[in-house]
Parts: sequence; structure tokens; C-alpha cells
Amino acid sequence: MLVPAGGPDPDNMEWVAANKKFFVPVKALSGIFRGVFMEKLFHALRSDQLRIPEKQKGMYAAPELLKKEVYSKSWHVYIKKTFKGTNQVVSYLGRYTHRVAISNSRIQSVEDGTVKFRWKDYRDRKTKIMELPCAEFTRRFMQHVLPSGFYKIRYYGIMSSANSKTKMEDCFRLLKAARFISFYEGLSTYEILEEILGQDPFRCPRCETGKMMYGLAEAKGTDP
Repeated sequence: MLVPAGGPDPDNMEWVAANKKFFVPVKALSGIFRGVFMEKLFHALRSDQLRIPEKQKGMYAAPELLKKEVYSKSWHVYIKKTFKGTNQVVSYLGRYTHRVAISNSRIQSVEDGTVKFRWKDYRDRKTKIMELPCAEFTRRFMQHVLPSGFYKIRYYGIMSSANSKTKMEDCFRLLKAARFISFYEGLSTYEILEEILGQDPFRCPRCETGKMMYGLAEAKGTDP
């Protein structure tokens, strides 16, 4: 969760910045988070909106006992200042939230019922080759696909969809900041892919010289 270190005052006349040495009381926030989380959990239990595995149903059969056990433990909210500044955080999250599980450029071959692809082992910082059966590769890929109704990113407060055209403009005005313009605005699809991939997206991955062209082939005698 990314939280802005400040916000407009109730009259939208001044930007109120957070104290650089203190943001929020972590212990108090931990208690608030626990309360909100448990409220949502028990609401889902009471309205049968929560699907519970058979092995775990006994634990949730007596909500009051579960509530007593949960509240007997201390909850901790992890809050930490960014290591290399906000730009580094946004850049990292952007790469994570706006990419697929694996790019086509990492796939070496798909043949004989197996998929061979490159991956990076961060323990020794070396790029390695892995070969998996197609079914297992597909299973791993699908683990990165969100279920229906889930979203990677949710906006709230001044960045919610209801406020993005009003509150955000007020914030830019109060901060005397230039309006954000997308880095990719005005670029063609080819130029965007080249920027994201760091290489020519149409370059042949085998010979690394020729250009790949996309086309549609239709079998003769079939309807268009």
C-alpha cells in the first residue's frame, strides 16, 4: 500500500504535509487494521460469502471463539521508509503490476510437449535455462492470472476514480506541481514495446538479425 505523505486541508486551500520524522503511530494503526480486517471477515462468514476448505471449517464454526483467539494476539503493521526514494518504488511496482508472468523473449522453444525458457537465479545472479512439460508450464503461468473480480491495483482517497478528475487537480494546484504526463504518451505501439523490452520487439530471437513479420493465414475453402 502506498500512502501520500500529506493531503489537502478541508477547504482545499492548502496542502498539509506530513512530518518528515513521524507519519503515523504504528501500534495504533496495527489495532485499527486488525479491527477492520476482523469486521470484514466476520461479515463474510455471517453472509456465507467466504468459501472455507473442509479441513478448516471446524475453526470457523464458532466465530466468537475465533474472535477471542485472534484478539488475544498482537498484530503488527509493517511500515518502512523507502530505501532509494519514491521513484524507485514506483518504478519497481510499475514493472511488477504491468507485465505478464513471462515475456515471449524469454521462451527459447516450445516443442515435443515441453517449454524451454530463460530465468534468473537471484541467489547467484545467473541466467539459467529451465525445461517444463507444457501442462506444468501452463499451471505455473495461470498462478499469475488473477481470479475474476480481483485487481492488482486499487485506488482510494484522492486517487479513487471518483476523485481523480477533481481532487487530483486540486492537489497539483496546491503543490504547484506540473500535471503528470504519461511517459509513453504520443509513442506508437512499436516504440512502447521497444522501450519496455529494451530491444527491438520484431527482431528474430534465433538469428538476432532478421525481422519478424506478423500475418494471418486462412485455409482454402473456409469461410472468412
